Amino acid sequence: MWMPFAMAEPVKERVYENIDSLYEQFETIARPPEDFDHSHLTFVGLDTTEKIMPVSRLNRLANEYGIDAYIMVGDIVKLVRDADFAVPSVIWFPHHYNNLAPYERFTLNAFGGIVSLSPSSSRMIADTLERPVTFIPHVVDVNTSVEPKHDTYTVLMQGGNYDKLDRKGWNIGLQAFRRFHEKYPDTHLYMHAISSREIAQHSRNRKAPLGLKPEGLPLEKLVDMYGLEPDSYTLDDTVHTFEEALSFKKRAHVCLHPSRVEGFGMNVLECQMVHTPVVTTNFTAMGDFTQYGISVPYDQMDLFNDKELVAVPSVTGTVAALERIYTSTDALESFDPSPYTAERVTNAFRSFLTNVSVPKEPVYSMATRENYTMSNTLWTILSDRPVRDRMMRVKLKTLPQNVLIAIIGESDPVDDDGYIRPGVPMAVRTHYLHRPVVIDQLLSVHALASRNVVSLPSVFVR
Repeated sequence: MWMPFAMAEPVKERVYENIDSLYEQFETIARPPEDFDHSHLTFVGLDTTEKIMPVSRLNRLANEYGIDAYIMVGDIVKLVRDADFAVPSVIWFPHHYNNLAPYERFTLNAFGGIVSLSPSSSRMIADTLERPVTFIPHVVDVNTSVEPKHDTYTVLMQGGNYDKLDRKGWNIGLQAFRRFHEKYPDTHLYMHAISSREIAQHSRNRKAPLGLKPEGLPLEKLVDMYGLEPDSYTLDDTVHTFEEALSFKKRAHVCLHPSRVEGFGMNVLECQMVHTPVVTTNFTAMGDFTQYGISVPYDQMDLFNDKELVAVPSVTGTVAALERIYTSTDALESFDPSPYTAERVTNAFRSFLTNVSVPKEPVYSMATRENYTMSNTLWTILSDRPVRDRMMRVKLKTLPQNVLIAIIGESDPVDDDGYIRPGVPMAVRTHYLHRPVVIDQLLSVHALASRNVVSLPSVFVR
């Protein structure tokens, strides 16, 4: 069965025997290619209005529709471990950082097997968790026919321009190209930067609302601020067909991807597949997958999205890498496409799945929906047993800022692994969670380091 979770529109929960019955409820979702064989697929619809997936719901679906196992594809933040899996389950996901955050450890421990999209992440996860862990990449299958290069030496930056934090490194790339272009004026920068507005239109197959503002960097403003001449760059924010976007890679002389972090980096691999060298940042998956090109060491790190540390790409190092490729590509390592074939990926999965079972590891502390307040300013009581009293808000204000959970009247609430023990009444500091969240998301907050938890004596309760 195929359970589409990332649809742009909610899907009514029921079984769809064929793809026609699944898509008949939509006017805004583009259908798959006509030559796509879907005769072997049965679909289970999911109403994903809350954009999260509790494990308890997956267990109910498994029971109702006879699902024997799950293979989940996507970011782990979409999953909430409010229960343990009832069937063997595997997650195939991109990881973006050098370590696992507490909520990631808590959620990944629910799986019988973990598949990472990059070798460095799989090694890190295997060192952290006692679970079967392996590396299996996505299939990368592109038309490798040769196209002539642009007459002018062209540096291609290609990807989404959808966040102010600039994860894809557009600002770094612009600064690097400006310095590179000053030394080599016979060069051109082609920026295929798909805006959040264009992405929204493409995913819904209709025009975006007029009030929908782009969320990425103001690239037109930046090129003006850096003093790039109009004939030295092209800015293209159109969603082209796959073959058209691939043609940009084929005709470029080098692909520039100075991202802060990548979980896989499809652009990096596709460029190398079509024999165009890449310049990347030597961090996580980018360092793993840069063969035909140069992965530039980063000088420092930065806190990203208030979550984890990511690389700050080096402008100086990126300029040097561009210059080295401009002067000669002879010294670069050749690219091996064989690990990314459908046959290799399928065989790797088939072998790994023989090691997967339901792990015997209980969910730790649980919470009910009683007493939960959708607030970004208050502490919220959570418990799986009755709590007669409310916590005094005036007293809680004096706690250290790094305390996210306060335990009521328990002398030893945290076990040796840093998890809150089962059945412990607690108060969650909801205004430190960035925005109000639904109760199911709070159920995965319990895997915290001990420094994030404080035990309060009964004097704090009235």
